[in-house]
Amino acid sequence: MVSPIKSIGFKDLLLLGLLAIFITVIGVLYPYASYPELWGGYFYKAINYQWFLFIVASVFLFRNQFSKLIKKELSYQEVWVVSVISGVFIIWVAYYTSYYTSYIIGAISFSFVLYLSILLIYNKRKKSFKLEERKEKYANQKIDEETANKLINEIDAVLRTEALYRNSNLTIVQLAKKLHMRPHIISQVVNDHLKTNFPLFINSYRIDEAKQRLQTSPNLKMEIIAEECGFNSTSTFYAAFKKLEQTTPAKYAKSQLIKTPDV
Repeated sequence: MVSPIKSIGFKDLLLLGLLAIFITVIGVLYPYASYPELWGGYFYKAINYQWFLFIVASVFLFRNQFSKLIKKELSYQEVWVVSVISGVFIIWVAYYTSYYTSYIIGAISFSFVLYLSILLIYNKRKKSFKLEERKEKYANQKIDEETANKLINEIDAVLRTEALYRNSNLTIVQLAKKLHMRPHIISQVVNDHLKTNFPLFINSYRIDEAKQRLQTSPNLKMEIIAEECGFNSTSTFYAAFKKLEQTTPAKYAKSQLIKTPDV
């Protein structure tokens, strides 16, 4: 699944650009100095309601990031997005209720949100730097073959018995917590001893189950197989299957139909 953070494209920017032009034209045609009643009534309400709708749309678009906020699993980029949306909402509330308080509340809220965002980003970057330092520290500590094989067996046992790979959002941190290991240990074992990366490693389990399903139920829809095996889209399923099996799921299923049993 493509992250909403990366899915904002040309059409979205074009829409925002047209909206900005429309607002500018309204401001030129109906300046506040000449139409104070219009701005104090209709335009003020329209701006506030439109602003609120954009906030609601943003929360819906980034709902996965907000759910991660509760679990404290946000990345540096996601912290920035959540803090911006939350900050804009606080500013909107301040200005929307300014009729009962004062417009100075809006300015104070803006300053508070700005400083809070800077503080959050600073702390997140600081943690990221510490994590990188830890990775460098452990980079030179090689895991011997015997220990690596034991760790691989533990990882394999948990993944298969609990079918954790069916979780399309499974991360190395979540797996590490389940195994009571440090994430860098799993990463080192997968990279150095299995000669692969974590996403491809997890996909191998998903593809193994997909192959079993294609053998037992070759007429089952690919969308269902992909979803039940842990893929968040059919295209990702096809790409992973082709990479690991050098064929497509459809061709593999067909080969199972025409395969004759050994005599």
